[in-house]
Amino acid sequence: MRIDANVVVGPWPSDASASWSVADVSRHLDRFGLSHAVVRSAEAVTYDAASGNASLLAAVASEPQLLPAFVLGPLDAGEHGPLPAAVRAVWLLPARHGWSLTGPEAGSLQDVLRRAGLPVFVDLEETDWSGIDALCAALPSVDVVVCGIGYRTLRQALPVLDRHPRLHVDLSYLAALDGLELLAARYGASRLLFGTGAPVRDDAAPSFLLERSALSADDRATVAGGTAARLLGLAEAPAAVPAAPATPAAVPAAPATPAAVHATLTQPARRVGALPAGRGPATTAEPLHATTHLPDGAADLPSGAAQLPSGAAQLPSGAAQLPSGAAELPDIVDAHAHLGRWPSSWLPHPDADTLLAAYDRIGTRHAVISHLSAIWGGDAPAGNAAALAAAAAHPDRLSVWLVANPNRPQDAEVLAEQLRSPLVRGFKVHPDTHDCPIDDARYDWVWRLAQNASVPVLAHGFAGTTHSDPLLFGHVAARHPELPLIVGHSGATVDGFRRTIDVGLRHPSILAETCGSWMTGRWLRRLVAALGAGRVLHGTDACLIDPRYGVGRVLGAGLDPADLALVLGGNARRVLGLPSPFLLGGH
Repeated sequence: MRIDANVVVGPWPSDASASWSVADVSRHLDRFGLSHAVVRSAEAVTYDAASGNASLLAAVASEPQLLPAFVLGPLDAGEHGPLPAAVRAVWLLPARHGWSLTGPEAGSLQDVLRRAGLPVFVDLEETDWSGIDALCAALPSVDVVVCGIGYRTLRQALPVLDRHPRLHVDLSYLAALDGLELLAARYGASRLLFGTGAPVRDDAAPSFLLERSALSADDRATVAGGTAARLLGLAEAPAAVPAAPATPAAVPAAPATPAAVHATLTQPARRVGALPAGRGPATTAEPLHATTHLPDGAADLPSGAAQLPSGAAQLPSGAAQLPSGAAELPDIVDAHAHLGRWPSSWLPHPDADTLLAAYDRIGTRHAVISHLSAIWGGDAPAGNAAALAAAAAHPDRLSVWLVANPNRPQDAEVLAEQLRSPLVRGFKVHPDTHDCPIDDARYDWVWRLAQNASVPVLAHGFAGTTHSDPLLFGHVAARHPELPLIVGHSGATVDGFRRTIDVGLRHPSILAETCGSWMTGRWLRRLVAALGAGRVLHGTDACLIDPRYGVGRVLGAGLDPADLALVLGGNARRVLGLPSPFLLGGH
């Protein structure tokens, strides 16, 4: 039993997301070998919960593989009637619908949720961990699933998960590097469940995350369907409720050293609240893989959309076994990666060794890194030196973006010296962190260094900001048309993707890069269609974001095989001057 516990069905009011019909969801199940999907109504999300819920029941009445989830809110106004027996879960959208999980308006809703006993889903974007903590405290007998937890909030997440044994996490965007393995080791696989958030979030990335995880086959089966089956009442009998840890101190917090981190991630997971023998999914699970159909609208799809490769890269002992005869993955180069720490978030793995271990699981041959201390700290050359030292220890796997701070032209001489290293591929600039718009004249000395050395520049891009909106990149490209300028994250948001396409069409020196929290295969296809496959580079933002999301997103986008090879690695090797991985050369 394999279940996508997080799917939206129905028309979306904007072009930011695809609009999936019931038939599209059925094709999604076929594509990834899923038995069920828990679906909520797009109308209930974006317009009116009551009418959307009613429309959802009618739409899925003859589709037993689609399990309806109602969107609810405060009940005192009388807009919601009783819960029909067919409803299998409840979604809460407090931020979007203008109420608070902890406000007095939530009291009557909490009473209904206690009596109903249905699992309750909340996306972290709709609240925060304090709200999740209060919800779980108010509903100690109810299973709560928090979705889309991202990569910035592990410090807040762990104590809440420690306190509430019926709190679960889905995979729609469990984006901290090795976050899946960390939570499975700490709480057991029965606290995790497969959900994609499709079509709002990317459908292929969570599948690739689970397929290329270091979990045992039993634990992968639990995450793929066993946990959701238990919460939804699809198992033959419900499993026991997981017991809370004896004391928070009994659960290790952040391991202090890379060796301790590795030990934590590779130890057998605690089997908390597992399904009884013979009552859950099979003890082995084939990888969740894609067939050839992508339910995203014929206009957006290339003819003969490619299958999501399962790959044949070497995996660590105990990792997911690949199907025999699986096709080789293309050459993969991560053009946007980092080492180091993040001031406002806990990153479990800031070091090169664990990053390379993560790359080994997915077949990434090479990555170009910048050091986060060079971005956030006041001494960029020192951070660059740390990145160069890591690359020197792994010269076949890592090379370096030199961070340049436009406010420190006095760094020019030492940066020119660092540029002489054969491990350097170009410059990284971060206009937002350095509080300097990318088209400001303070960058001129950086552009001169880059052009004199004939190297590209990767710049953080984020739509709507006064410092790094993709449209500002056009001003730089107009003044320096020979400078290859890569829009980091392709502008980060849907508006950013649109603006990256717009500015890229006007300036051929501009390239797009794929990492970020809002990128999907659908928007990746549009970038490739608009700019050409030769101007889109694969990046993941590791060690901030788990690279399995970035690779899975590209593999599942349905690109033509030749275009896929360019995006995943060929473009980076050409633009950054990386040697070919093949004996006969070429890309």
